[in-house]
Amino acid sequence: MAYRLRRKGSLASELARVVTKEFEEARKEIGGRNNGRTEAVHEARKHVKKIRAVLHLLEKALADNFRTHDRRLKAVGHQLSSLRDVDAEAETMKAVRDHYPRLVTPSVFAGVCGGLAKQKRRTVARVDGSLRARARDQRGARVSRIRARRR
Repeated sequence: MAYRLRRKGSLASELARVVTKEFEEARKEIGGRNNGRTEAVHEARKHVKKIRAVLHLLEKALADNFRTHDRRLKAVGHQLSSLRDVDAEAETMKAVRDHYPRLVTPSVFAGVCGGLAKQKRRTVARVDGSLRARARDQRGARVSRIRARRR
């Protein structure tokens, strides 16, 4: 989806609006009905990459805050990558089971997949919390900039 900046607002407020929308979309992908599905993780990663792209456009304007925000978003991206890794591990386990059914018994397979599912649930909750926190950071920064401009 392409960014649309409206003429009625300032560039900063329009970019903040776009970033807010991207955060909302990323959280929708991770939480709710999608709950960490492979496609949802991929889409959430794309939303975080778009947010970081906007952040890079504002690097000079954000000055020291840029590094903090970028580092935090990079950490969210790494968390999303670990979700992708869990999916890959489950697929690998299925392939090994199919190729070596005597070695990977149903109980071994169930144990490994159960552990991966538990790990994925914890990571989804952590990513959702991180996205929520980053969205709050962004909204807080936006409010403080508006207050500073009014003075």
